[in-house]
Amino acid sequence: MKSAKSGLSFVEVIIAVLMLGIATTSLVGLQGVLIRGVFSAHALIDRLGFIRSYFVEIDRDRLFATATSPQKVIDDPSLVMNYSQKKPVSKALASQTHLIVEHIEAQWPTPFGTRKDSFARVSFRPQKEKKP
Repeated sequence: MKSAKSGLSFVEVIIAVLMLGIATTSLVGLQGVLIRGVFSAHALIDRLGFIRSYFVEIDRDRLFATATSPQKVIDDPSLVMNYSQKKPVSKALASQTHLIVEHIEAQWPTPFGTRKDSFARVSFRPQKEKKP
């Protein structure tokens, strides 16, 4: 009677190790993409606070009638913001004389180049009534 050998052959072990290596390599690559996405989202959220505070600063200066520069530079984190305002260009909103579109263009360096984003808001500013 022949005795049967139990266990795996050398070729089966090599194929299993190869499959495990391919799966591990793809997971490590996916983890790198995930970490890059988390860091870029963190940088955007960090800068959104500065951009929002610039809108508040503009409102404060308008309320107390002080001058604000249309450009603001923040060193840490590196951020350049340009402020502008204009009347709405939409036909639906153009008839509203009290609406103003405020626009901030922000740019900052990233490891993948300079990122530029635009942020806008619509403000309602009624004119003071003239007394007869």
